[in-house]
Amino acid sequence: MSALWEQPGFRAVAGNAWRPGGLKLTEAALDWCEAAALLQPGPESLVVDCGAGAGASLRLLAARGYRALGLDRQAGEDEWPELPAAAALIRADCCSMPLASNCARLALFECVLSLVARPEIALQEARRILRAGALLVASDVTWRAGALAVPDADAGSSCLAGARSVAAWQALFTGAGFRILRYENHDRALVELAAQMIWHGVGGLCACGAMQRRHGYGLWIVQKER
Repeated sequence: MSALWEQPGFRAVAGNAWRPGGLKLTEAALDWCEAAALLQPGPESLVVDCGAGAGASLRLLAARGYRALGLDRQAGEDEWPELPAAAALIRADCCSMPLASNCARLALFECVLSLVARPEIALQEARRILRAGALLVASDVTWRAGALAVPDADAGSSCLAGARSVAAWQALFTGAGFRILRYENHDRALVELAAQMIWHGVGGLCACGAMQRRHGYGLWIVQKER
């Protein structure tokens, strides 16, 4: 069975941003970082998008004035619209980034860590490439409070497979040497995406009738400890 993001039906629903909330959550996170004077656009501000997919966030970052680099294990397998000059996409694994240490001001993991077999390794790599005090923005599927975690038989096929409780996600971030600055609950974004998929007859994310009771969606902004 193909991974959820590879299915034409899912891409038709989600567009080029293959996650709940799409670019709205990315923009909101960038707005918060900039308003807090923790991140500023400019050619010297490198943002690394880990698991960049079709490059939707790369285009957004370039439009906002950042220098953007996307890493994706399947880069080059699909034909996407050409990226702007300030953005690039290379084939690479987020658990082994071909980047120098202390080179980036922001790392993005948008519904990606739940797909990684060992997300703690990806977070350690992100910490390595980030400058002191730099930021990491992550959004991912969570288990709702009180929900019984049931392993997904198709691990790695969708973000549901690697869902964790909010506390478990936060323990991963702090364990990798990050300080949590902000957490936002975006359960509604997951519900809305699932509803669209049901309406369009797309399986995968909403294959389980109890999904909306068990799963939620969260966004974190964390900072590399100096």
